[in-house]
Amino acid sequence: SADGYIVYRLSGKNWIKIKQISKNTTVSFISSKLRAGTEWKYKVVAYKKHGNSVVKNVGSQISSVTLPTAPVVVIRAGKGSVTLGWNGVTGADGYEVYMRTTKKSTKIATLKKASKVKYTKKGLAKNKTYYVNVRAFKKDAKGRKYYSSYSTVKAVKAK
Repeated sequence: SADGYIVYRLSGKNWIKIKQISKNTTVSFISSKLRAGTEWKYKVVAYKKHGNSVVKNVGSQISSVTLPTAPVVVIRAGKGSVTLGWNGVTGADGYEVYMRTTKKSTKIATLKKASKVKYTKKGLAKNKTYYVNVRAFKKDAKGRKYYSSYSTVKAVKAK
């Protein structure tokens, strides 16, 4: 059994030691103060003391993604349309836009570019109230999406 573990985080091309755990009873580690919307790679290396030397294994690697922050949305009603705009979320790979007229919200668009921070929905009924919100997503190396919280729901009437 190991005498302890060393936790490394990848920074550029170098593994940086961020924590040494000297008791093998610890089964978790929390990395804090991380930038939102970023993929992080870690390596955990077990070690065993043998006399005056230390024997280490190669370690196992894991990846983790910090969630992006929620977008802040502004809306503008147009003739039979609604235009949403929001702040670009640092680290986001894209956005999903949701709309509802009742309790059930439906995804109406997926914007796959982080630089795309505006969306217009056309063909809406005049004087009908629509509720809209947006969430950001970050993809990891395997293409899995990690989502922010939803933005605050905004109500708007198409003109």
